[in-house]
Amino acid sequence: MKTYCDSLLFYTDSVISLDKGKEIIAYKEKYDHQKLITEQQRLKLEKADAQRMMFIITICLIVVIAIVAYLYQKRLVRKETTIRKQSEQLQDYMLLLHEYETRLMQNNRYMEELREQLSGQEMNSEELHEYREQIDSLQVENSRLSEKINSLQHHINDYSSKLDKARREADKFRNLSEENLYLRQRERVLTDYLVDTDRLVKELREKCRVLEAGEWETLEQMCESTYSNFVSRLQGVCPTLTKQELHLCMLIKLRFNNAQMSEIFGVNTTSVSQKKFRLKKHLSDTLQDGLPDEMTLDRWVAEF
Repeated sequence: MKTYCDSLLFYTDSVISLDKGKEIIAYKEKYDHQKLITEQQRLKLEKADAQRMMFIITICLIVVIAIVAYLYQKRLVRKETTIRKQSEQLQDYMLLLHEYETRLMQNNRYMEELREQLSGQEMNSEELHEYREQIDSLQVENSRLSEKINSLQHHINDYSSKLDKARREADKFRNLSEENLYLRQRERVLTDYLVDTDRLVKELREKCRVLEAGEWETLEQMCESTYSNFVSRLQGVCPTLTKQELHLCMLIKLRFNNAQMSEIFGVNTTSVSQKKFRLKKHLSDTLQDGLPDEMTLDRWVAEF
C-alpha cells in the first residue's frame, strides 16, 4: 500500500506539473499575442504622430514661405512704387528744366533784339526808358530762372544718382530737350529771315510810311503763314480786339519799334505808347489769367 500510494502521488504530481506547463504555455502564447498587438498599436500611434508632426511642419513651412513671399513682394512693390515716383518726379524736373531753359533762351534773344534797336535807332527819353525797363525786367527774370535751373539740376543729379535707369532716361530726355532748343532757335532764325526778306517788310524797314488797306491784308496773310496762324490765334484768345489793335500786334510781332510804328500809323510816338498801354489793359481784362505786371506787351506778343 505504501508503495502504491507513493506511486500514485508521484503520478499525480506529474499530471499536475504537465497541466501547469500547458497552462503556462497557453498564458505565454496569449501574452505574446497581446504584446504583438500592443506593439502594432504603438507603431501605428508613432506613425500617426510622425505624420501629424510632418503635417504640422509642412503647414508651418508653407506659412513661413507665404509670409516671406508677402513681405518680399510688399517690399518689392514699395521699391517699385518709390522708383516710379522718383522717375515721375525726375521727368517733371526735366520738363521744368526744359521750360526754364527755353524761357531763358527766349529772354536772351529778346534782350539782344532790344539792344540792337537801342543802338541802331534814335529814340526819345520816353522810349529809352521803356526799352531799358524791358531789359531790366528780362535780366531780373533771367536771374530768377538761372537760380531755378541750378536748383532743378541739383535735384536731377540727386535723383539720377539713385536711379540708374532713370539717369539714362534723363540723359536721353536732356538730349531731346537740347535738340528741341536747337530746332526752336533754328526755326526762329529761319522765320526772322523769311520776314526780313519779304518785299513789303524790307521796304518798310528801309523807309516807313502809312500803309494802305491791301498792304495791311498782305502783312496779315504773312503773319498767318509765318507765325502759325498768329492773327487767328490772337482773335481766338481775345475776340474783342479791334482792327487797329490787331495791326499793332502784327507790327510788334514783326519787330518794328515805336518810331517806325508811329510813321506807319501816321501818329507820334507818344500815341503809339498810349495805344500799347490801352491794348495791354484790354488783354489783361480779357485773357483768363491776364498779363503779369512785369510782362510787357512787346514781350507777350513776341512770345505768343
